[in-house]
Amino acid sequence: MIRFGILGTARIARAFLGYPLDGIEMVAVASRSPERAAAFAGEYGIPKWYGSYDDLLADPTIDAVYIALTPRLNGEYSARAATAGKHILVEKPAAVSTVQVQAIEKALRNSGRLFMEGFMYRFMAVHRRAHAILLEGTIGQLRYISFNFCFDIVNRGRTGFRMENDEGGGALLDLGISSCRG
Repeated sequence: MIRFGILGTARIARAFLGYPLDGIEMVAVASRSPERAAAFAGEYGIPKWYGSYDDLLADPTIDAVYIALTPRLNGEYSARAATAGKHILVEKPAAVSTVQVQAIEKALRNSGRLFMEGFMYRFMAVHRRAHAILLEGTIGQLRYISFNFCFDIVNRGRTGFRMENDEGGGALLDLGISSCRG
């Protein structure tokens, strides 16, 4: 059983808890607001809550964290979590700059912990099936592929960090891939 803590109480954290989580025990949640953390913990039956992300990271009973913060904070807290000896599942984007990616990489190298960016598209059934069809050769050799993914961010009532460049918002980081390779 892996004991998880959640950093953040946003809608995406609620969605995360809606999936089957075999082998995972949710033991704590943290928010910048103690009231939000307590309410979230009560709603989901999570035994501990913290009014500080760092307090959760200091909890020795937590093996891994799910980071559901704004993009600007994901990189910072991924590095802090690795330094604190926690395995990490972080919502995308994992980081908003090369500097953040390098800090995460260094912390992971020093801690030996596992890290994964929650990039849902990799796990969608339609993509797994398309990959299987390609491997089977059913449609012949792939020579070119192009697709578009559209999301009406304005008319769906999205506000907050998604509309703020300084917070890591915008289409590329919110819906795209943030992987950096060097």
